[in-house]
This record gives sequence, C-alpha cells and structure tokens, in this order.
Amino acid sequence: MLSLASKPKFFLLNALRAFSLLSLLFVFIANIVIMAQDVQALRENAHNKDHEDCEYIEGSGVPNQPAGNFRAFLSISLNIVETIILILSEIGFPASFFKKWIPCLDNEHSLVGLGVLELLLAAQMMSHFLETFPLVACFFLLIAGIFNICTMYFDRPKFFRSYAFWKSSRAANDLKSVESGVSRTYSAHNRTISAAPSIFTEKEHSSPAHAPYGFARQESSEPVLSRPLSPPNYSPPQRPMMLATKNRNRVF
Repeated sequence: MLSLASKPKFFLLNALRAFSLLSLLFVFIANIVIMAQDVQALRENAHNKDHEDCEYIEGSGVPNQPAGNFRAFLSISLNIVETIILILSEIGFPASFFKKWIPCLDNEHSLVGLGVLELLLAAQMMSHFLETFPLVACFFLLIAGIFNICTMYFDRPKFFRSYAFWKSSRAANDLKSVESGVSRTYSAHNRTISAAPSIFTEKEHSSPAHAPYGFARQESSEPVLSRPLSPPNYSPPQRPMMLATKNRNRVF
C-alpha cells in the first residue's frame, strides 16, 4: 500500500472523485443526446423503404433487424441507469442501498469496483460510432475508470477522501497545536525556574564552613552533628502550704 500524508491523499482522491463525477455527468448527457438522435432518425425513416438492406437505420445507431429498436433503446436506458448509480456511488448516498444491494460500491470497499464499471461502460459505448461530444465524454470516463482501478494500491481510499476524515484530521491538528503550545509554555517556565538563583545555594556558599581558612580556623572533614536543643530549666511557682496546728496556722 502506498503511504502518503493524510492531506495530500485527501486532496488527490477528491480531485479524482471530481473528475469521475464530471465524466459521468458528460456520459449521462451524451446518452440522452444519442437517444434523441435515434428517435429523430427513426421518425424520418419510418416510411422510407429504400434502406431496407442497410445494417443500420440512416443517421442512427439502431440496427436494421427485428426488435432492433427495442435493443438499442434498452442499451441506452441501461447506460443511463448505470451512470446514475455510479454518480450516487461517488456521492455516497444512499449508503444503506449500496450496502444491501451493491456492496462493491459502498463506502466500506475500495474504488476498484467503481473503476471497473466505468471502464466497461466507456468501452461499451466506444465500440459503436459516436460523434465528437459522446466520444470525448466516454474517453474521459475511460481515464477515470483506469485511475480508480489504480487506487487499489491505496489503503481505504473512500475513508481518506471523506469529509469525516477531514474533520477528524482538523480536530487532531488543533489538539496537536494546543499540546505543542502548552509544552512550549511549560519548557519556558522550567527554563525560567532553572535560571533563577537558588536560596539554598547562596546560603551554602555564604556559610562559614565554605569560607577560606583564616584566624586559625580549619575546615573539618568530619560531619558536624547538631545537638538537640534542650528545654530551659523552669520550675513552676510553688503555692504556700498551710499546716493546721492546735493553736495557729503555720505557713511554710
């Protein structure tokens, strides 16, 4: 599978979808034009018996055979119906209809089935004589069918060309930008804190233990153990005691 970035894949597949829709629309119009020309030719040659030995009715693609009119118009009608179905498949509506009746054209499958049907439709119409406009429309549809078949090398092309994928990718990009902004703010805050002077470092450098030697003071290599502070000697005041005697009270 080809691994392209999400945005180029989205625009590339949607450009192919637009080209395919335009080609199908041209083929739809071309089939209506062909049907109108055949009807007009049949009306003009309805009572003309000079061309009974011809293979086709003059000015049309209707074969001069029994039930030739029916077969010609049936073929054009089927082409029109197929074109409408392929247009709806490119749009993706209705999804339940394609999922139930034509699974190869639903949104869960690739574009290979669509490309094969476009290729067959263009080849079937180009096998007969066509004027300039129908011929160009079928040629465009042939190219679109080939490109859709080549999308078999892409992973889930119908998902990557959908609006839901575009919306989810935009939400993911917004979340990523927010996270990057938060991370930049956090890193700048950490740099500010690391650049600020430490109070404990200043105290350590200003303590006498780290001062240079002088006045017969040497730095001791042994750790200094701090004595626990003993509470001050304090005695609560004593209340005088009264002793009862026979004659008088004595105070001590």
